[in-house]
Amino acid sequence: MNASDGVRPPVRTLVYDLENAPYPVNPVVANMRTIHDRISLEIMRGCVQSCRFCQAGYEKRPQRFRSAEKVIQLVKETYRNTGIHEVGLTSLSSSDHPGLLKILDGLRPWAKKNRVSLSVPSLRVSEQVVELPKRIADGRVGSITLAPEVSTPLGMCCRVGEACTQLSASDSSPR
Repeated sequence: MNASDGVRPPVRTLVYDLENAPYPVNPVVANMRTIHDRISLEIMRGCVQSCRFCQAGYEKRPQRFRSAEKVIQLVKETYRNTGIHEVGLTSLSSSDHPGLLKILDGLRPWAKKNRVSLSVPSLRVSEQVVELPKRIADGRVGSITLAPEVSTPLGMCCRVGEACTQLSASDSSPR
């Protein structure tokens, strides 16, 4: 594609300030049950892990976060406007958000009171993940989704460019 063909190459659009980026707190709510009937809130964008197999990690840079306070505010406001009882806190790797535990601690009493389930998909196996089952257990059934890219922490992980730690997925299961 070049200008002589009359077609302009696509321009990459990037939201640098995720904290103040618009979020649809008044989405259209279907009048029937849908498969993904949940509030899906993007808590961060980007990833700096540089895994060799992950194209999104390179394309979605730089890493940007919504603050814990902003996430909690958006979840409550969207719930108030929709009544949807399931919330997904999404990103490429939600466990990389520095305020994830603060977000869950802030939402937990509210979610229990309103019978809202919290789910945190796409979690890299890390020390922070060990605390998550305890913080999601209140209220309705919530879920966490671990995304271990390799089976052995020190072998394959170094080859694919992952941070090498001794923590494994079994270390994060509730006891």
